[in-house]
Amino acid sequence: MGVSSTSREAFNNIFPELGERQFQVFRAIKRIGPCSNTQIARYLNRPINTITPRTNELRKKLIVSLSHIGICSITKQKVKFWKTIWN
Repeated sequence: MGVSSTSREAFNNIFPELGERQFQVFRAIKRIGPCSNTQIARYLNRPINTITPRTNELRKKLIVSLSHIGICSITKQKVKFWKTIWN
């Protein structure tokens, strides 16, 4: 999933230290709203093991936070749902 250069440039002015994968995960969460790692993986068409580390990194950078714990519509398991802090 590509990101326009102007979107990336604007975001880099605010969060210059983010890598491309972190940025993609951030944008996915922002676009689909509170979501699980599995939902992000499906949205980005990437393996979950490439998503979970990125959400943890974004959480540590205080860009993403826990929205709630609920049942994932894909896995039917109790999981954490993420939301963006920055709008």
